[in-house]
Amino acid sequence: MDIEIKARELADLLVNGDVYKRYIAARKEIAKEPELKAKVDEFRKKNFFMQNEDNQHKFDDLKKLKSDYYEIMADKRVKRYLDSELILCRTIQRINAILVENLDVDVSFIS
Repeated sequence: MDIEIKARELADLLVNGDVYKRYIAARKEIAKEPELKAKVDEFRKKNFFMQNEDNQHKFDDLKKLKSDYYEIMADKRVKRYLDSELILCRTIQRINAILVENLDVDVSFIS
């Protein structure tokens, strides 16, 4: 199917692009230290769930989370990893937004 071919071409563009390469390099750097990787993953997990829950104290909770993980967040390798992950995720979100904005799909039930 032609659309699947185009999707694979897009995936290839992403995989061979600078954004993804920086993410992979940063991830590999963190993976060299299993204890650090575990702490970073713990932060990422807590952050993910906080960001996606309905909580009126979300801002305060996120501030506390960042404070709790201040030590690892000060590590330049961790910052590079989390920043590159964020850039990759935002790139994927922009691609998804382009696809969705051109489709007439009824999602009015969500709001």
